[in-house]
Amino acid sequence: MKKDQSSVLYLGLIFVLMALSSLVIVEPAPVDLLIVVSFVLGFFSFFRSSLTLAIPTTFLLVFALSNLISTFVVEDVTRGLYFLSIRVYFIVSWLLFVGVTRHFGAKAVKTIFSGYIFASILAIALGFLAFFHILNWDFLTFADRPKGLFKDPNVFGPFLIPVVLYAALEFESSKSKNKLGKLGWAALFLLASIGSAFSFSRAAWLNYTISISSYVVLRLLTASSTRTAIRRGSTYISLLLLLLTVFGGLLVAQPNTAEFFTQRSAYQAYDNLRFGIQEVAVNDALSSFVGIGPGQAEVVYDYATHSSYVRILVENSWLGAIGFFGFVLLTLNRSFRMVLKPRSSNQGLFIVFTAALLGILANSFFIDTVHWRHFWLLLALPWGNYSLSSSTDTPNCLVDAESVLTLVD
Repeated sequence: MKKDQSSVLYLGLIFVLMALSSLVIVEPAPVDLLIVVSFVLGFFSFFRSSLTLAIPTTFLLVFALSNLISTFVVEDVTRGLYFLSIRVYFIVSWLLFVGVTRHFGAKAVKTIFSGYIFASILAIALGFLAFFHILNWDFLTFADRPKGLFKDPNVFGPFLIPVVLYAALEFESSKSKNKLGKLGWAALFLLASIGSAFSFSRAAWLNYTISISSYVVLRLLTASSTRTAIRRGSTYISLLLLLLTVFGGLLVAQPNTAEFFTQRSAYQAYDNLRFGIQEVAVNDALSSFVGIGPGQAEVVYDYATHSSYVRILVENSWLGAIGFFGFVLLTLNRSFRMVLKPRSSNQGLFIVFTAALLGILANSFFIDTVHWRHFWLLLALPWGNYSLSSSTDTPNCLVDAESVLTLVD
């Protein structure tokens, strides 16, 4: 098979796995199997090592080592080994997306987000059809909150936020003559924003607020001129007014939904239990050298930690916390430095990556995000090579259905 054909087919595989990334109600999910297949294919074809990746890989190895060491002290061995394998898998997924974006460049990001957008629209459609009782499929909701084919609304809502940011970037970057294109990106911005809000997750609302605020601030600060900053500012005001109008109209039409928003905004009775467990877990972590082991929080405390910071600290102790959060901060630092890089054609993409990561890090104070697939994707994207639209030996490979079908035939 020719190199151009294999490249198109490989990016087609990446598109498909991203398109299936919201179908995760069972484990392993279809996306997990495709990630493993894609990694193996990439590893034996075009993945290349790079000194740029030496430090982040070292931090990840420290994190993996901390999980391995703490596995020897777990109470539930089966669960411990299962969660150890999950964390190794996420490191593999990070390596996959880093390899893809370093080889295919910006074309890989377009392919990834094309699939991501498809997955988001599918999740919203299924979640809303069940939420508004058009489909009487209870497995698409949880406690009267839409979740699609996710296990939890607390994942459903945050999953949509990177799409909100990407749609905002594409909307303001689209040429003014392309009215239909701008309308499509505006519609996607509205749909993903409302979908995230209707998850009724307070952590998702915080994530959204931090992400969109960071995006707006960074876009304004990196504007090449005052005129550009004013133009961008007027665009954001227009999108905000449009969102508030549509959202307000929905609440007026659905009084019960408005009441549910008010109820979910308040302090919940179970919050006391969550914060109590976190306090106990942190105290235990301070007196433990190796931690209680991967996936053991629910075993030891009979309750999830509801905080990535607490989970990593209590399960993998200081070694795991240094490995994982050192890696996260290193990634955030790289992404932010690329945001500040002058005259970069990909500056907008790095603003999306940075804003989305900041949102998830805020989200992580109240929800366990370590096992979010899209978190690991966002941790990989800043390490891509976007100096060219693709690597020098790679043709124009932005995948579309017609080109893939032509090759298959």
